[in-house]
Formats: sequence, structure tokens, C-alpha cells
Amino acid sequence: MYWVGNILVALVAALHVYFLVLEMFLWTRPYGLKTFGNSPQKAQDTAVLAANQGLYNGFLAAGLVWGLLHAAPAFAWQIKVFFLLCVIVAGIYGAYSASRKILYVQALPAAVALIVVAMA
Repeated sequence: MYWVGNILVALVAALHVYFLVLEMFLWTRPYGLKTFGNSPQKAQDTAVLAANQGLYNGFLAAGLVWGLLHAAPAFAWQIKVFFLLCVIVAGIYGAYSASRKILYVQALPAAVALIVVAMA
């Protein structure tokens, strides 16, 4: 169960690295435009905001990786739980304020990972 939890945490971290790349580097490119359904003008107008959002997603990924790599198991567990809760809160807020899809793409994977980590 411990390894399953860590694999799920790693997947959530990888998702957030992907979000970072999308929001910081691909926002105004064809793939980013298609992914977010933006027009080139809207993407250009919001690029700085998206990059800021991407940076925060990178911080979430970094925290989860920190939890995976920390040598003290009890503290590593606390780090993973904290950052998974942060991801869940961000996902719930994103679902409320931007798109319900965020609940399933961001919050749900983190919630599943949190349940498994808590059970391990």
C-alpha cells in the first residue's frame, strides 16, 4: 500500500509539472490554445496570469516530490498529506471559479492519492 500511495503521489506531481508546462510555456501556442479553448488574443492577454498559475502548480509538484524523497518516513508522510490537501483545495477552487473539469483532473487524483497515503 505504501508504494501504491507513492506512485499515486508521483502521478499527481507529474500532472502538476504538465500543468506548469502548459500554463507557462504552451499557453499561447496551438496546443495550449486547443487545450484551454482560448483564442490567440485571449491567450495573449492572459499569458502572464497563466504563467503565474503554472508556477504555483510547479510549487505543488515540488512539494510532492519533496515528500517522496524525504528520508524521515513520518515527516515525508506529513509533507505528502499537506501538499495533497493543497492540490485538493486548489482543484475545488478551480472547479468553482473556472471549470468543473478541474475537479476531475486535479482534485480527484489528489484525493485518491491522499486516501491511499493515509491508509498506508
